[in-house]
Amino acid sequence: MSSVRGAASLLCAAACLLLGSCAGTRLSTTAPAGVSLAGTWRLDPAASDDPLLSARSAAYSQSFTRREGEPKEPSAVSTAETEK
Repeated sequence: MSSVRGAASLLCAAACLLLGSCAGTRLSTTAPAGVSLAGTWRLDPAASDDPLLSARSAAYSQSFTRREGEPKEPSAVSTAETEK
């Protein structure tokens, strides 16, 4: 049993070393010379190629539509109670 545990520990250590070497690459926090990133930035979902934006938009739309169709009940808390 101890040889299995030792082999598992060795395999785990090797995997950690391999995965750790992948994290060694550093990205620069500054823009290249001649490039200015100053200004106001806004994401244009129509121009984005991120598939999650369209998926989220559809899911949010369905969720909103379902909530709007639910019957509205009066709140258990009155505004007079919240102003105390």
